[in-house]
Parts: sequence; structure tokens; C-alpha cells
Amino acid sequence: MNWKQHIGIGTAAGIIILFMFRNLLDVKLWTIGIIVSVIYSVLPDIDHQNSKLTWTLLTIFTYANVLLLVFKKELIHYSVIGQFVSLLFMKTPHRGITHSLLCNAVFSIGLFMLVNSWVITLAGFISYWSHMIADGIPLKLYGNIR
Repeated sequence: MNWKQHIGIGTAAGIIILFMFRNLLDVKLWTIGIIVSVIYSVLPDIDHQNSKLTWTLLTIFTYANVLLLVFKKELIHYSVIGQFVSLLFMKTPHRGITHSLLCNAVFSIGLFMLVNSWVITLAGFISYWSHMIADGIPLKLYGNIR
């Protein structure tokens, strides 16, 4: 399945979750929820070297490192960690650990810590999971570790 199809399926799944809990969301949270659904629908493919998301994240982290080095040296470790994680996932086999319940849970816990909204976290979790279902991968705790 290609990235456009993953975005379509994952975003639709995330929007269904957001709609189910619409009374708990304002416009700002709806917007964040939709953006999270789009990103999480392709996030499992961060292990693919040709992934648009991987290269976009690496570019963002590289520019962030330069900006933080100049303006906020005390925060640069966040960007360096993000860049390191992106590079680390590029070295794992495709459809390996990133296509697992464990990785989905780790990314979802990180998302909750960032947005502090269980509705948005659930939308991201379901969007991520929809990617694995669309790829025909059964529910695996650890993925295909080789």
C-alpha cells in the first residue's frame, strides 16, 4: 500500500475517533487531532529509507539543531534525540519493530505527554494501527524482529 492510501485510511480512522468524542474537543484540538491522524497513519513507515516522513523529520531535526544551537543551546538535546531516533529507525528492517503494538504504544505515550489529551492520543493510536491492518500485518507485540 502506498503512503497516500495509508493517509486516507488512517486519517479517516482518526477522524471517526475524534467525531465520537466531539463534545470534548474545541477547534484547536480538532485541528491537532487531524494533524496527528495524518502523521500517525504513515509513522510506521519511518523505518523505510524512501519514506517521505523519514526525510521530512530528518530535515526538520537538522534545521532545529542549527536554530537551537544558535538561539537555545539548552534545548538542543530534544532535537538531537529526535534526529537520532529517526536515523535509528532507518536502520531497522522494514515492517519490523515500527509495525508493532509496542512501538505504537511508545509513540502514543509520547503523544499523550505532548498533548495531554486521551482523545487525540486514541485517534493517533488508531491511525497508527490502521496502517498495520492496511499492510495486512496481524497484531504483533514486537513486530518482525530479525
